[in-house]
Amino acid sequence: MLWGELLLGLGLLLGLLSYLRLGLLLNLGLLRYLLLPLLLMLLPLLLMLSLLLMLLSLLLMLLPLLLML
Repeated sequence: MLWGELLLGLGLLLGLLSYLRLGLLLNLGLLRYLLLPLLLMLLPLLLMLSLLLMLLSLLLMLLPLLLML
């Protein structure tokens, strides 16, 4: 459980840093308003997907042990 929270915090921190950095790079108005919310929406989605894949692989590793019981 702790690893998931750490990864989530790291993902949020990276999202904030990339948001600020891209905000400094793209001082173009409209492009900034379209691109950055999209990136911020995709980052937690990718993080959730990686966490789900990690849980699935853990479940697949534990499945033979459960079947042996």
